[in-house]
Amino acid sequence: MSTLFEIEDYRVRKVCLRKKDWLHISFFHPEVSVEEIKDAIICPTSVKPSVNSPESVKCYYRYNKVKKRYLLAAVKCSKSEAFWHARSFINF
Repeated sequence: MSTLFEIEDYRVRKVCLRKKDWLHISFFHPEVSVEEIKDAIICPTSVKPSVNSPESVKCYYRYNKVKKRYLLAAVKCSKSEAFWHARSFINF
């Protein structure tokens, strides 16, 4: 699978963003940059388990002081590939 980036999160877990997931994110959230996603994963304001899938999905929140909003990167564990995938990104 084609990967846009691969980084380590704040707990030193490997996280990647696949190009197909970036196409989805950039289409529905054109105001979000790849760097904002990386920042949210590397240095989150907080991290919480997903309400729907607490074992496999973590929600990385990052507050942007300039834009005055929180960004959320939902990261899903891929046990078969032994790393996490950034799946979606929203702002609120």
